[in-house]
Amino acid sequence: MSKDINIKFSCLKEKCKKSCCGQFKGFQNKLVSVFGLGFSEIPLTKENVEFIKKINQEEKIYFKKEIDLWFIKLNRDTSCPFFHKGLCSIQESKPPICKAYPFYLDPCAGLSIDKSCPGVKKCSRCNQNFDEEFQALKEAYRIHFSYLD
Repeated sequence: MSKDINIKFSCLKEKCKKSCCGQFKGFQNKLVSVFGLGFSEIPLTKENVEFIKKINQEEKIYFKKEIDLWFIKLNRDTSCPFFHKGLCSIQESKPPICKAYPFYLDPCAGLSIDKSCPGVKKCSRCNQNFDEEFQALKEAYRIHFSYLD
């Protein structure tokens, strides 16, 4: 992305007082999933699944045969089982929605950001490169748009 953005973002990782990897509730706000997915379900790519199996953590994921997709099995309190001491234990292969956070694509507003994230700061003329987050955001949406094909 080449345009200047009035947002500066830097993940605070273990120093974050409000981690995005804590209790995940998703963005529900009066929405109903057309595909019957829950708003706290975190879909995985094929590469994510292969990595999780390689590190012998397969019990932390599950497969939905009817939609041919793997998901993270969240803890009872809806926190991610791969989150330990303020860090992601699958950092090398984070799901696209996790890599993209705090960015979100809204059909009306376009590119949006979760301003409640402590790592988000406003600045007058930031020229920060968010290519990695934007690529992850595209991948997250590609997963969901694959249902429409």
